[in-house]
Amino acid sequence: MAGVLATGLALALLGGLAWQLDDPRRHARDALRAVLLGHAAFHGVVALMLGLRSLTDARRGRTSTLRRGAAPVWQLFQGFWLATAALSLGVVVLQEIG
Repeated sequence: MAGVLATGLALALLGGLAWQLDDPRRHARDALRAVLLGHAAFHGVVALMLGLRSLTDARRGRTSTLRRGAAPVWQLFQGFWLATAALSLGVVVLQEIG
């Protein structure tokens, strides 16, 4: 449950950051930021859906030591999402500094 809530919180923070960006039609830099954050948000939504699926499987008793359901995929995808989101946010921050 904590992982699903953390994923939802991270998505909300990404949305808040994206809301504060300049108009992406104005400059290519702004368009790149919008695309990077949209990419990160899309993968965050997929991670959230996998987390909800894993939670539902666990609550309905569809998981066991032999059948883990979507949990392993969710764990892998969360790691992938964390890496891509960190890189995307790093690019946005470096553009602000430079």
